[in-house]
Formats: sequence, C-alpha cells, structure tokens
Amino acid sequence: MIFSKKRKTGVAIGGGGVRSLSSIGVLRHLENRRLKIGYISGTSMGAISGALYSLYQSADKVEEQIRKLVSSSAFKRMRDEFTRRIKSSPDERGSKIIEKFQKYYSQIYMFKRIVADKSIIEGKHIRPVVDYLLPDINIEDMPLPYSCICTDIASAEKVVCESGSLRTAVMGSISIPGVIEPMKNGGQMLTDGGSVSLVPVEEVRDMGARYVIGIDVSSYIERVEEFKSGLEIFARASRVTGRELHKRIIKNADLVISPPVKGIYWADFNKLDYCITAGESAAYGISKKI
Repeated sequence: MIFSKKRKTGVAIGGGGVRSLSSIGVLRHLENRRLKIGYISGTSMGAISGALYSLYQSADKVEEQIRKLVSSSAFKRMRDEFTRRIKSSPDERGSKIIEKFQKYYSQIYMFKRIVADKSIIEGKHIRPVVDYLLPDINIEDMPLPYSCICTDIASAEKVVCESGSLRTAVMGSISIPGVIEPMKNGGQMLTDGGSVSLVPVEEVRDMGARYVIGIDVSSYIERVEEFKSGLEIFARASRVTGRELHKRIIKNADLVISPPVKGIYWADFNKLDYCITAGESAAYGISKKI
C-alpha cells in the first residue's frame, strides 16, 4: 500500500523515558512504507524524539543523534548526578544502580527525599543534555509542524507548546515531578506533560492531522497484594487515575501502535537497542491496518 498524499497524517509519541525511543523504530517503518508525516507531537521523552524527527525528518538521523547523546559527556554527567543522589554504597554500579533507583522511585522512597528537596536532580544537570540535542530555535521555525505537552503546576493547567523556545518547551515536558525540578517560564512552572496527556492524540489532531497514529509506551501497573503505608495506597490510586485518563485519551487515535516495551524501566538506557527494534517490529505487525 502506498499512502495517499492527500491524507494529513499526524504522529503522537507517548512519554515513557527510554521506552519512548521505540518511536524511532515506528517512524522508520512508516518511512519505509512511504507515509508522509505532516504533524508530530510528543510528551516527556516523546517530546525529544518528536522534536528530533521534526528537525531531521529521518528516523535514521534521530537514532544517530540519540546514540551520540548517550555516549556524550553531557549525558554521563547527568547520569552520574542521578547515581550520586541515590547511591548508598561505593560498590553499586551499572544495572544495580538502575534497580536501586527503580525501587527508590516506585516504592515511594522518593517522597521521603522531596519532603526536604523539590526534586532529586536540579535542572542545571538536565539542561546541557537538551542543549546538546536541540538547536536554540523557536518551535514555529521548525521544518515539520511540532508541539509538545507540559503541565503548568502553578496554574494546574495543560500547556501545549506550539511556539516559543524549543529547548524551554522540551525541558518542561521532560521534567518528571519529584525527579527533575520544574522549568520556570515566565509565570509558569512547567513539568512533565504525562500528567495531563501521556499520548498527545487530540493535540496533534488540533494541529491539523486528519489521521492520528498514537505510539503508546505506558508502563504496566502490576498487581500488589499488600501495602506498607497509606502513602503507598495514595500513590497507587494516583496511578490508577492516570491510567484511566490515558485510556480515554488513547482511544481517540485512529491507530495505536504499542511496542512490547511496557516492562522496561524508563531510565534503563541499556535497553535502547531493544526498544528501537521493538518499535519497528510492532509497526510492521499492524502495517496492514494503516
């Protein structure tokens, strides 16, 4: 099948850390099918992959830039800062750090830290990574129509970034609450857009897309038999609320591609190769539906 040139197709890339980079494989398959993407939007890490695709309009180039980032000194410094903040013994390295951070975050230990601090890591450790990847341009000047989603925690409102500084918008969209401090932008305090729109289906449709492909990389909510505290129950209920909102949003896409990456922890960049391959395989598996 050759896609109709008249079809205004948009791609909405969901948030999920390294899982979002499975979008590279999805986009590569869509390119191979000669689909012309007219609009792209992303949330959190999806905001980064979407921005790179808008700039280069090539999945191969997006992958090249991400791989350069992962091997860069800017990424290493950010990773080392995460490690320093959560490390409790000098012999913990590699996957043990990822495992410790996953436990630290998912079991609510993070909340004990942010009682005193606003976040685990300051924005100054994240900004060099964004600056390394993205040029200092405005969103309205990007080659392919692009937007990304943030949450303004000051006003408790969704912010759809379609103009203004690309770097500032992406910084806001990737600022995971409690992990990365909010991005100040005038009177706004921008945080991860996953709180309001994990996969920005309606936002990319509002940009002009008539056919929307959603890339959903949301994580599992595992069954839990016992809770140790009321705080754990509260956090669990919040996740359930988020999942139900997400289900209502994603059903509005014309096509949903869900790479088999839901069990991968969002900060485990050792799984980058797997995520990209999984994205391409998932897109190939449902290509007849497009």
